[in-house]
Amino acid sequence: MEENLNLKTNENFSEEPVCVVNYNVTASENENAYNEFQNRFRKKKRIISTCVFSAVFLVFLLQEIIFEGSNINWIGMVVTAAAVFITWYNPVMVRKTLVQALEAIKDDRYIFTLYKWGFTIETIIPEDEFEDGEERVSPPPRRVKFSDGNFSCCENEELFVIFIGRETIYALPKRCMSDNDKEIIRKIMISDASDLKRKE
Repeated sequence: MEENLNLKTNENFSEEPVCVVNYNVTASENENAYNEFQNRFRKKKRIISTCVFSAVFLVFLLQEIIFEGSNINWIGMVVTAAAVFITWYNPVMVRKTLVQALEAIKDDRYIFTLYKWGFTIETIIPEDEFEDGEERVSPPPRRVKFSDGNFSCCENEELFVIFIGRETIYALPKRCMSDNDKEIIRKIMISDASDLKRKE
């Protein structure tokens, strides 16, 4: 009989997990995850801005065709064209800057633990980051309950990407998972979560 993976149950993180993944995240995977974030939460706004600036550009262009020789029209076209360029160029630079900053933690490892009602993500700090005699203390795990309704998850060829609101992104590389892990995560984090949100 198929195990019931219903999202809403007792919400007790002490219960037996349904999936545990030990993983690390490469620079390219972090970039991939942030690109998914930009596409989900920022791309629509960029498209709207591009349409607005393009419309203004056409107005200046038409005025220049009808009333030739106006410096204002040329200035307007240059400014609006620059605005379109910046709209799409800035996210690329932000993504690359973020990836460079994350190079400092490229050796960190993580443990993703999935339950029927939520998940935890724990950071494992490498031993060489501690000095001799220093107490080995890792940051507390991040705990998320599905009932909070503040998360979403998407999947691409390389990753599952988890979003907590619009502030936090977690990349879960598929290369670190078994096929069974992928199916469980896909069912609970994407299929069941989507069904729950539609019901709400």
